[in-house]
Amino acid sequence: MRSIAVLFTILLLVSIELKGQNEPVIVEAESGTLGADYEIVTAGDVTYIRPQTNFINGTNPGDASKVASFTINFADSGTYKLYARVRVHSNGADDDSFFHGNGFGTKDPASDDDWTICNNLHTAGFMITTDAVDGQGDAPINYWKWLSLSDYTGYETPMTFRVELGELTQTFEIGAREDGFDVDKIAFGREGIYYTVDNLDKGEAGSIYPPGEEPIGPPLAYGLDKFLGCGYGPDSKRDFAGYWNQVTPGNAGKWGWVEGTRDNMSWNDLDEAYQVAMDSNYVFKHHVLVWGAQQPGWVAALDSAEQRAELEEWFAAVADRYPGIDQVEVVNEPLHQPPDDAHEGGYIGALGGTGVTGWDWVIEAFRMARAAFTDSTVLMINEYGIMNSTTNTDQYLELIHLLQAEDTLIDAIGFQAHGFSHTGTNETFLRNIDTLASTGLPIYVTELDVDGLTDLQQVHGYMNLFPLFWEHPAIKGITLWGFRPGMWRTDQGAYLVDEFGVERPAMLWLRAYLKDEFIPNESITLYTSTGESSIDTDEGTLQILAEILPDTSTLTTLHWTVNNTEVATIDQDGLLTALSDGIVTVTAISLELGSDVSDQIEITVTGQVSDIKNIAGAENIRIYPNPSSDGYFTIDGMQDISSVVVLDMNGKQIIALDVCNQTSIDIHLDMPAGLYIVKLSDGSRIYHAKIAVK
Repeated sequence: MRSIAVLFTILLLVSIELKGQNEPVIVEAESGTLGADYEIVTAGDVTYIRPQTNFINGTNPGDASKVASFTINFADSGTYKLYARVRVHSNGADDDSFFHGNGFGTKDPASDDDWTICNNLHTAGFMITTDAVDGQGDAPINYWKWLSLSDYTGYETPMTFRVELGELTQTFEIGAREDGFDVDKIAFGREGIYYTVDNLDKGEAGSIYPPGEEPIGPPLAYGLDKFLGCGYGPDSKRDFAGYWNQVTPGNAGKWGWVEGTRDNMSWNDLDEAYQVAMDSNYVFKHHVLVWGAQQPGWVAALDSAEQRAELEEWFAAVADRYPGIDQVEVVNEPLHQPPDDAHEGGYIGALGGTGVTGWDWVIEAFRMARAAFTDSTVLMINEYGIMNSTTNTDQYLELIHLLQAEDTLIDAIGFQAHGFSHTGTNETFLRNIDTLASTGLPIYVTELDVDGLTDLQQVHGYMNLFPLFWEHPAIKGITLWGFRPGMWRTDQGAYLVDEFGVERPAMLWLRAYLKDEFIPNESITLYTSTGESSIDTDEGTLQILAEILPDTSTLTTLHWTVNNTEVATIDQDGLLTALSDGIVTVTAISLELGSDVSDQIEITVTGQVSDIKNIAGAENIRIYPNPSSDGYFTIDGMQDISSVVVLDMNGKQIIALDVCNQTSIDIHLDMPAGLYIVKLSDGSRIYHAKIAVK
């Protein structure tokens, strides 16, 4: 197995590991097949296209004269974002729209369903050479600027574009809408890659890191005798090599992902994950060869002999393409998701069916894997529902013993540790792990995530479970199943780094634990930002602050509650919001599992005109970008909102606007960097949110 004790300087190469693959595909607008309404214009060193007439229809181009068609030649498969270099003329909002096709292919000029409207572009885009073309942007009119149309949410829902091997040449079309809108270039760039204006101007490779951000590291388990890895995919690419020292492809290694079309292998995503491991000298585990989910749709229709031949071809293709594989999950979830007719694949018979042992198909899969892969490749089995179920563990053990009956078939055991498996006691978890350890085989926690809708929940979960796994002598490594928003349990709050790149408290604890540098909280003292212990304004707010000692404590975030939510509510940043007259006790407790460190403060609330309830439909309200880099931000989804007020964290009013009958509003907050409170009201109810200005 490849050593994980490598110099961190090697990690710094990760940002350029796929430079060739990360180059955008650039198409000059004038190179397309242009409808008669488009004219080609050259001004200075820029040649571009411009529609000569205003729109026929507001929702589609109308006829072929207003359509430009392009042939796009991609170098490899993958998911791509759409970019365009455009210029909006002086009429601003009357010159700022066009159409692009809903996906690749030739479109019907008069069909609404075939086109996406890109509108309100006069205040969007990027023109500073070092800016990443990511998100909305705010470049002005009359200048050439790049738009990320796959991020732009100012009108219709944006989209990305999927390219498969065997389909690398695609037709893409745009349509004219307003006549003051120039198009210079169309570009496609890989999802998960940051392209600056300069990158797109020059057709240069982007980076997995935003401009100005340096890769972090070394990995959390750097220099330790066990690895701490993570599933690798679009959501986890950023800073991957700075946190983790083992790579498992998330979806990219599943048969259905690679060979969705028979004999048409799409390796790009798997190549990328493998290359990260090779470049950084990390352990690489292939996930997965045989499973009853995400299998090719075509394989079930074959007879058993053809299925067997395809399986052997699949095994051999993986082994030949990736000679540096350290570990292979040969069979995933045999107890719960076999590839039988009731699940995906339907090829269990091609592997011998259940047979005499009840598990002949699993045994045969391992025989095939041993024949295909080198003797040094660790062959693993993987399953969920093990750690919290003695019944499942005993059944799993029987299968493992059958595999052990033939020398060299199985080398290691994997069990998943998803949040839904955390029910039960530590005694049960340990007993089941010890049962697996009785085989003498090394054990790996293959898919760990800890839910955390609150920081308290997640920190407690990690502090309880992780040491139990890490300190068990039979467990040789742990793989998390994602760590950023976009991971499969995002809705359960299982991510460790938030959407702004901020590490959550559980991540801070995890790093300190692995370094044996955890410093506990010893005391908490609460006070208010104003020095007052009361709120006397209608719908007022008060920021509660805390002094935590020692000031070197690992965890400096607290869990906030109030004893009476009819009088006031408090968010997890300590912002208290008045609802009705009364006295409320605010409590802040340490996030540490088992800690009794806490403090309380009593706040008197007066001057409330009426009980205030949260606005119905508040889940539709969006405030973006947040954080804002320049104080400009947009609020939309404001159905029935009558007023918008912005306050500083001391409750001082900065902006007050009447917004009746507006569903969206742009605001410029010309204030120093910091946190501010946005308060929306429909006359009787309120909605509070925070906006960060950088």
